[in-house]
Amino acid sequence: MPLLWTALAIALTTIPPAGPALSAAQTGRAAASAQRPAATPQPITIDAVGDVMLGWRVSTLVQSDGTDAPFSGVRTILARADATVGNLECPLSDRGTPTKSKSKKDLKARKEFVLRGTPAAAPGLADAGFAAMTLANNHILDYGADALDDTLAALHASGIETAGAGDDAALAWQPAYFERRGTRVALLGISEVIPRGYGAGRTTPGVAPGRDPLTGEVDASYLKLLAQVIRHARGRADVVIVYEHWGTELLGPPSADHVRLAHAAIDAGATLVLGAHPHVLGPVEDYHGGLIAYSLGNFVFDTQPGIQTHSAILQITLRGPTVASWHAIPVVLKGGVPVPAAGADATLIQQLLAGVVQATPPASPAPRTLVSRPGPPPGAPQAAAHGPPQ
Repeated sequence: MPLLWTALAIALTTIPPAGPALSAAQTGRAAASAQRPAATPQPITIDAVGDVMLGWRVSTLVQSDGTDAPFSGVRTILARADATVGNLECPLSDRGTPTKSKSKKDLKARKEFVLRGTPAAAPGLADAGFAAMTLANNHILDYGADALDDTLAALHASGIETAGAGDDAALAWQPAYFERRGTRVALLGISEVIPRGYGAGRTTPGVAPGRDPLTGEVDASYLKLLAQVIRHARGRADVVIVYEHWGTELLGPPSADHVRLAHAAIDAGATLVLGAHPHVLGPVEDYHGGLIAYSLGNFVFDTQPGIQTHSAILQITLRGPTVASWHAIPVVLKGGVPVPAAGADATLIQQLLAGVVQATPPASPAPRTLVSRPGPPPGAPQAAAHGPPQ
């Protein structure tokens, strides 16, 4: 992995260059990270959430009801935490052209999606308490490099730090740093789901990889690289969070690779490992004093009805690098935005997080209940597992 090691060396030894709109913010983050607080940190609470996708009907909601509208149903819950972290599943931009990396055939069949939200949504994220977001996913370059730059500028202008994507590999590997009540937190974003052309290069924009991009393996060499990034961040922060975009859509349980990477990250010094991409909840694991949430599902996402509308806010109390306690607050998505869950919905969410119930993708579209009505003709597109209602 020559490119990965080169990018890592650059990321660990230099302050990366940035465009004019971002250089001041990045310089400030680097300078602030040079000193760690000497005093014993107070407990802080972090809310961890899954995919935040501000396009489709959610974008319409932002434009009609304001930037705070996607979070109005959970605002009082989020306000209890010191900071929130999540995965931004779309660029925020009015520029760019749809990627050609996703085929027209797959887009028409709703096997692939091209996502984008308005940059006007960024202040709403900040008002909801987001301190940092990972951009390492399979949609952040859906509208190209200009849209990525607009996303970075909009988030940074709203005071939200970013990780996992940038104008080159060194920037993509840079953690996001923020501090709450004397505890400094580093968020590292990586993705194993990388469409063609979405991986960051030495001089090209993209995302930081969650596995060896050449072999597709989570091998010893990749884990060594990841451990070095974590240790470097740990030297500049009290808490390291690794947020990876991984897995299979609608499949909650982790693979052996995911378990191995998550355990290796905790062993290297991370306190939290968070996952997203499956669009459904997966199990939460306590491991060697750290906490692993293999899939946090959808948090804001205009999606089809079903298990993908069941989600949670993972509220984690930290004392320095130690997980003091955690609990899950069940939510369901209505119209693409979260509201508190109750009754059977809340029970199912807790069972998914405990691993008692496992989310698995359907083998085929559900049969019609009225058998006398004709089904779709052969070759007709089937309903998508997620995506906006047609």
